[in-house]
Amino acid sequence: MEDYKEACLEEERRELIRSRLQDLRQVINTIELGQQGRRTADSETSPKFADAALMPEVRALAEAPNDVSISQEDFDKVCIEHLPGFTQSWKMKCTLELGHMMAVRLGRPWDAANPRPSDVLGLAIAWFRCDRCQKNFRYPNVLAHLCLRTPYGDVTDASIWENLKDGIHKDDHFDDPYERDVASISTLRPWSAKGLRPAPDEDLLALRKIIEACGLDPGSAAAEEMDEADARVTCDTIPVVWKSKSEGHLVMNWRRAVCQSSAPASRSIAYA
Repeated sequence: MEDYKEACLEEERRELIRSRLQDLRQVINTIELGQQGRRTADSETSPKFADAALMPEVRALAEAPNDVSISQEDFDKVCIEHLPGFTQSWKMKCTLELGHMMAVRLGRPWDAANPRPSDVLGLAIAWFRCDRCQKNFRYPNVLAHLCLRTPYGDVTDASIWENLKDGIHKDDHFDDPYERDVASISTLRPWSAKGLRPAPDEDLLALRKIIEACGLDPGSAAAEEMDEADARVTCDTIPVVWKSKSEGHLVMNWRRAVCQSSAPASRSIAYA
């Protein structure tokens, strides 16, 4: 009987925390939409609910005692005060991780005491490949890539619906009950670079060809330089509907060409 009572009290506690997290989610969604009422490039590359819910200040509110009244306004005040600083530190942490990853891949020096991630991430050759969708991305857009926020219990077959309980897959395990509560509200995990890697050899080869075709040095050319060059490259292997306008060739700017080169059917892109 005592065990049953404790179980009921624990479930009541978890329900209260999940209710508070729902309020927090509403606050975060409102902040993301901003005064314009829509998401922007900046908001898409910023922390999401799953990240913000783990902020110490936010967690303290969500886990306040049962007899303490916590409202959306309370979360709003905390987010207004602490979210900008958290966002800045979150972006810096992600940037350092990506910068170090790319520096190692390209054989560039990396001073851990005084890192300069923009030096390497700003290179035209600095592209990342998503292991999940096999597409290429640059920083900072990679921070908005949904594959790096995989759903909890990430499975691809139809059995996901049979194995979900409270929005969490049966194969997900949490040592921290609060993180489980966040998962039940969030659906998507916090951002992680685990499913990401610098462009593989075949893509680096394509990148070097693209940059050289634009008259620049692959070892030092910055992405901004490539944008300013505004050159066009062509591909002979991809069907084009409007042949009369391109003589049967797909014409692309350099960024589109890099993204296209990640497609398995487009490995033999010809550059001009």
